[in-house]
Amino acid sequence: MATLEKIRSQQKLLFTIVIIALFLFIISIASADSIRRMFGPGTTIAKVGNQKVDYEDYRQRIDQANRQQQQMDRDELSQRAIQSLIFEKLIDEQVDQLGINVTDNEISQAMTGNMAHPVATRFIQTASQYMQLPAASGSALLDAINNPGRYNLTADQLNYLAQQVFGANTMAEAWAQQEKAVEQSLQQQAVSSLIQGLFVANELDAQTMHNDNSTVSYVSYVTAPYSTVADADITVDDADVKAMWNKMKSQYKLAEEVREVDYIIVPIDPSKADYDAAEVEVDRLVEALRTQPGLDGASVSSHFVRDNKVVPMSEVGRDAELRYIPDSLLATDKVYKYNRQGDTYRVAKVTNVSAQIDSINISMYIAPDKAQADSVLALVNGGSSFKAIATENPNNAVDSVWQSLVGAPANLVEIFTNAAVGTPFVYNDSVQGANAVYKINSRRPARQYVDATIFSYVVDPSATTVSDIKTQLNSFLASNSKGDAFSANADSLYTLRHATVSPSTPSLGYNPAARGAGGYADTRHAIKWAMNADKGQVSPIFEDNRDFFVVVALKDIYNGEYMPYNASQVKESLELLARNEKKGAKLVENFQGKANDLAGYAQLMGAEVLTDSTIVFTSPRLAALGTNQYQLQGNIAAATPGTVVGPVQGNNQVMVFVVDGTSEKGRPYDFRQDGSAFINSFGIKDYYNMLTGDRQVENNSLKFENYDK
Repeated sequence: MATLEKIRSQQKLLFTIVIIALFLFIISIASADSIRRMFGPGTTIAKVGNQKVDYEDYRQRIDQANRQQQQMDRDELSQRAIQSLIFEKLIDEQVDQLGINVTDNEISQAMTGNMAHPVATRFIQTASQYMQLPAASGSALLDAINNPGRYNLTADQLNYLAQQVFGANTMAEAWAQQEKAVEQSLQQQAVSSLIQGLFVANELDAQTMHNDNSTVSYVSYVTAPYSTVADADITVDDADVKAMWNKMKSQYKLAEEVREVDYIIVPIDPSKADYDAAEVEVDRLVEALRTQPGLDGASVSSHFVRDNKVVPMSEVGRDAELRYIPDSLLATDKVYKYNRQGDTYRVAKVTNVSAQIDSINISMYIAPDKAQADSVLALVNGGSSFKAIATENPNNAVDSVWQSLVGAPANLVEIFTNAAVGTPFVYNDSVQGANAVYKINSRRPARQYVDATIFSYVVDPSATTVSDIKTQLNSFLASNSKGDAFSANADSLYTLRHATVSPSTPSLGYNPAARGAGGYADTRHAIKWAMNADKGQVSPIFEDNRDFFVVVALKDIYNGEYMPYNASQVKESLELLARNEKKGAKLVENFQGKANDLAGYAQLMGAEVLTDSTIVFTSPRLAALGTNQYQLQGNIAAATPGTVVGPVQGNNQVMVFVVDGTSEKGRPYDFRQDGSAFINSFGIKDYYNMLTGDRQVENNSLKFENYDK
């Protein structure tokens, strides 16, 4: 009884324990998707202010891109899709706020009018070409989609075209998608026009733009590089770095939370033992090919991939692979072993060198059965021309075309090589179900051809090699499991790399400013780890990419409005700028007023006087001094000809110069052209960041991505 009383007194505690156990059980069986819906972002994969991108819209965009076979890394494609969807939401926001309305009639005109909208033009032309419509017009295409039978098309054919070419289930759906794209483009144009209308050029702007573009200055100058001042002579403290950061603060604005990481990419390359084993395999193949007829010797190894080549002897020197074979081995049954290139071994065997007729001029009629082929042959023998037959039967016949015999089936090569010129004949293949009437009009003279097979063997790291690389990496991590130790010691065995990453970063090493962007493919999982790690943590080994292992250490977390001045990579660049600024000031102080002409300054600076006659104020490059020398270019543009100016600080040097003269080049002033050039140079181009404003992007895509570790 005492025990029962004790249990009754703890009813609330027991009830709480049961509820917690039940909750944990539900969590344990719930999917990641259901948990995300309950406690995470739900179906919102990205958000800016009140503008949300739904996961289903994102998935459809990715599916469409994949069906269109866009050649892009999957993670880069994913982030570009999210950014484009965010931009569309921002445009929609402006459209709603500004009351912009695109009517059905405007969309219809853009799709089916005499002048299709540029966004729809490619779709209309491509679809019309595939459907073999008489004209590439939106109205004809829409009619064919709605009435395929009228154009000898079936619904299945249209669906196949939609799925394979346009990433839609049906052509009607593809058309609707294109209408939506046109509507969005018209809306964007309207928003763009309104924004551009806020920024216009006046006569002074246009005239100044023209003068800046057309005035060429002839300059003589002498420079002293900052490298002439030792780093040890310049002191840069925290206040200098912070002051420089304040001057450049706008460059460090954060659109979303970023994290600073150190990481290593450990290549999984074949070892010497792997290459030695491959060498043995290659030599076995070479010996077998040399001693056995034809390609029988190839059976000694399954590691090689074959590529057959039939090349005219006269063109061997232009072939990417055959040109390396010595002339003495360009003969039947000769074998050549290439030097290894990277991880690839290659062996070539010439199986035949012979005279071949490589092409013929032929007329032909493809018949559904032998009876009709015999009937057409009788017509031709009775005086009917192939030209007339081809005109009446364009889908079945062709007259006087050149046909290559290279790579054609051996039986057809023999027939076309030996058939009498000018005499039509019936070809029948009961196995293949082929029936045709042919007439050889002429043959090109026979040429010597080389028939060769190239065997390629790409050496992959063995399981032992992979294990050894991973064992060494694990050993390093065992004694460098903390971030500071990892960063301090990684360079002893590996190459330490640095990056700032965010939920929008597709891959480690990704540079959005670079053409092609780059980065290490399949490293998004490491970024996901970094965005959930604690400062100072070192990740496990990520090995999803078969070419390398990845390990990441989280150095810092930045989630404010700006990247702070003391962030390591920011601080490093700011220190360089601050040091250069002080070096420039020191050089100016050393040389200011110490000479009266360029020759005197040249002697002081230990340099020679240079000249340049192509200095234009608006050019991004200044003589041989590099790009973005704004301060120097501004001084040159404002200088009085014949006057010694300087020393003036540039990016990497101080400069003393004299403008020897100027000239006007190019077309005369035109307000319309020069005003447009002013708008293009100084107008608003980055609508994405302008529409985003001070709002940070909330990119939840990492929460939707699953990586098994």
